[in-house]
Amino acid sequence: MIEQISSTNLITKQQYLNNNIQHNVSFVANTTPQSESDTVELSAKQKVKNKSSKLSVAQKIGIASAALLTGVVAAVVTRKMTYLSRAQKTFEDAFMKDFSKEDTINLLNKFKDISKIPDNKEYITELLNLGRKEYGLEHLDIKLKFADLKSDLGEMVGGINFLLNLYVDKNAKRKDFVNIIFHELKHAKQFEMMYSADSDRFLRGLFNRKWGVDKLKKNKGFQRLAELNGLTFEQNYEEIVNLIIDKKLMQLIFGDLPYGQTKIAPKHNGYIEKLFKANESYDDSDVIKYYFNFLEQDANKAGKRISKITKHIPNNLNCN
Repeated sequence: MIEQISSTNLITKQQYLNNNIQHNVSFVANTTPQSESDTVELSAKQKVKNKSSKLSVAQKIGIASAALLTGVVAAVVTRKMTYLSRAQKTFEDAFMKDFSKEDTINLLNKFKDISKIPDNKEYITELLNLGRKEYGLEHLDIKLKFADLKSDLGEMVGGINFLLNLYVDKNAKRKDFVNIIFHELKHAKQFEMMYSADSDRFLRGLFNRKWGVDKLKKNKGFQRLAELNGLTFEQNYEEIVNLIIDKKLMQLIFGDLPYGQTKIAPKHNGYIEKLFKANESYDDSDVIKYYFNFLEQDANKAGKRISKITKHIPNNLNCN
């Protein structure tokens, strides 16, 4: 059927068309234009939404499980990388040398292997051998001795004297052995570095400690030495110490000192000066002064951090 077009119809249709055009222009003008990238993004999201709506419940569970597993694996890897970074820094600070990630993993595996040794004495001996190697003390004659020791601080117990006899409390708990060994070996490293830098200054500092004074007082040889030189032991202690060191009587009375010479890197000069000052102000008659002395704080940090880091070694350390 063909519609008849009258002038009235034309006018009506023209008005209708004009109204629609004005309405569309107004709508477009008041709407933020959508960029091409927005259109693509919305299109992609819509496609994902459409595909997702078509998945079965089993498929959705599978995807969620895979995402969860991926997140767990990523978290485990992150924790291992953080652990390795912390272990690497701990070893570098304690042993005063550079460690790569591979070096760190190898050392942690050695700790893990040693931890499987059931016999405590063998376990401690292997820890000592490992510690001597990492501290660079293999050339020193460090003697391991077991004794019944007491601690005023109520903590793990060990000790080392300037003749490098390293004592371990025979009643100590297995969980404390890493701390004990690596704490006392840090002292051995301190001794060696001070002896290499200035042996006379190091020995004078040792004799000024309470145990040094007591040791000399109990030694009949030193008493006779004081008498021969017309000295009163208590009043002229410093002169006696100078005489012992200057006349090279250390070897005569104590035998050969168990120290060698190690090359001191210039970057460690400030550290060694701290050691000397702490050695000269060391007061082992006062628990508080003893605990906060730099020699003890330095050894505490090494022993405790190495012990902590080796108590929680991950099963798989190969983090690439």
